[in-house]
Amino acid sequence: MCSYNAINGVPACANPALLQKARNDWGLKGYITLDCDAVATIFEYQKYIDTPEDVVDDILKAVDQGKVKEEELDSALHNLFSVQIRLKLFVGNPKRGEVWAAGSTKCLHCTTQNSGS
Repeated sequence: MCSYNAINGVPACANPALLQKARNDWGLKGYITLDCDAVATIFEYQKYIDTPEDVVDDILKAVDQGKVKEEELDSALHNLFSVQIRLKLFVGNPKRGEVWAAGSTKCLHCTTQNSGS
């Protein structure tokens, strides 16, 4: 998990140099997560971003400009959702195109609209 500290004015949770150091120098093979207050801290207290939507916008612009490869974004999302599926936050069979949020009967992504029960 990343920390709340800012290093040279950049919050640790938003510092790509720290992520690269963890991957390249320390051999991190997974991903770094943050807790529920980290985004709020970066936004409300550290004033590093103007709005939460700006983060998404910045990521999409970085992909469009070639600064971030779409494969890198795909890999990050794969890591995130793989953990959530292992934790049983989602149920169903993604290989069949059927995924539900745990405890829900509404399919999040289904090739057919069957019940999630």
